[in-house]
This record gives sequence, C-alpha cells and structure tokens, in this order.
Amino acid sequence: MLFPGAQSLIVIRALRLLRVFRVLKLAHFVREARVLNSALRASSRKITVFLGAVLTMVLIIGSLMYLIEGERSGFTNIPQGIYWAIVTMTTVGYGDIAPVTVLGKVLASAVMILGYGIIAQAVRHYTVMPALYGARTRARCQILQVLRCKALIQQLETLAVRRFSHWSFSCRTLNSFL
Repeated sequence: MLFPGAQSLIVIRALRLLRVFRVLKLAHFVREARVLNSALRASSRKITVFLGAVLTMVLIIGSLMYLIEGERSGFTNIPQGIYWAIVTMTTVGYGDIAPVTVLGKVLASAVMILGYGIIAQAVRHYTVMPALYGARTRARCQILQVLRCKALIQQLETLAVRRFSHWSFSCRTLNSFL
C-alpha cells in the first residue's frame, strides 16, 4: 500500500465494479439484435461473395504493386505487397511502405478510392439491409394478420350460414345492406 488507510478504497473500487452490470440493460435491444442477425443470415451469401472478391482484389493489387515498385521501394516480396494493399484498402495507411513511382502512385490512388467504395458497401450491409429486412418482416406480419382476419371472417360466414340457414337472408345479403 502506498499510504495508510488505503484499504478503505477497496470498497470504492468494488462499487465501481458494479458498473459492469450496466450491460444487463442491453436487454432492450434484443429484438434489434435479432433483426440484425436475421439480416446478416439472409445476406450471408452476398457477404461471402463480397469478401471473396475483396480478397481476390487484394491478392492482385499486392502482386501488381510488387511488380511495379520492386525491392527499392520496400516491397520486398508479394506478401509485403498484399500487406500494403490491405492497409491501403482499409484506409488505415500506416505509411511504413509507400509507392515511389508514378505508376505505383496511380495504383495507390485507385486502391484508396476502391477502399472507400468497399467501406460504403459494408456500411450499407450493416445499416440499410437490417432496416429493409425489419420492414419486410413487419410487412409480412401485417399481411399474415390480414389473411388471418379474412380466414376468420370466412369461417364466421360459413358458421352463420349453417346456423341461420332457415332465415331468408345470409351474411352476404346483410353485408350488402350495410
């Protein structure tokens, strides 16, 4: 202990530990998490194809950069070029390796713009797609409710026709007056 009486601070630290239980308040967002999970499952094939295309682009761009720049610019091998392509495409840009030639800078510019497009696609999948999926799910529920109501009305009509068949009018006749 640094100073006498520091043991009483342990109680304060234990009280601060209770803040961890704020996580339990996340139960309000369970339905939204389900919508997000369902949307990701529904678009899992698209995401897989997208990631496959991105990995293919990274391999091609990294190899091209190795061929264009060479060892004098720090691209000592193809994995180093692939590393540069990933860092550049994700817009991290550490700056440890940079192209020197004009053609390398042109390729780097194209990769940076491509990286912004990839980020925009990812954001679209994580924001717009769950919203669309949630709207579609709500619309399906509303359609099912309408269909259930129509089926219930038809059942009531057939029941009414059976029950009151001795009457001179049916439910359809009654509906025409209403």
